[in-house]
Amino acid sequence: MSEDVRSADALPAAGSCDGVSVPRPHVVLPTSIPGAPPEVVAAPALLSFAAEEQYRAFFEENYCGEPTLTFDGISVRFRKRDFDHCAYKSTNRDGVKNSFCQRRAARISLIRYSLQLPTAELYVGWDGRRYDTARRVTIIQKSFVTVIRLKGDTNATFVTSYHCADRSTIQKIRGGPKWVSA
Repeated sequence: MSEDVRSADALPAAGSCDGVSVPRPHVVLPTSIPGAPPEVVAAPALLSFAAEEQYRAFFEENYCGEPTLTFDGISVRFRKRDFDHCAYKSTNRDGVKNSFCQRRAARISLIRYSLQLPTAELYVGWDGRRYDTARRVTIIQKSFVTVIRLKGDTNATFVTSYHCADRSTIQKIRGGPKWVSA
């Protein structure tokens, strides 16, 4: 796999978010995978920042402005509060996400990639009681899950993303109905 390492001038400037200094990250931009169609690119690297505020700033800067367009034309909007859902974990296993998790936050760079990858696995979502055709679940890299909620045919909101280490959960997702694009 080849990499395109951009000069410092091509990278976003360092800045601050709510008074927290955000250093310019070292970014290796993915390029085409040899032998693959030109639209297929390598997955982005996992993030590695020193502080939670830096991950939050990255999320807000990269996701909360303009919507992300999926490979099949769905415009996905992100809210600032979505960071808490995809970068925190429940320490009491009660569903309340109360603890920042650097391992989860490191993967937020994969969210856009998962939504834009035409070869990702797509399934109908589950709302806790039944399959819900307004929810779409995307799986990439065998176990990275991204969930969106559709608001009409071409708009959606981000629900969550996570690395699913539990094989039985991945098997349940894969055992559900496949997503059929309209």
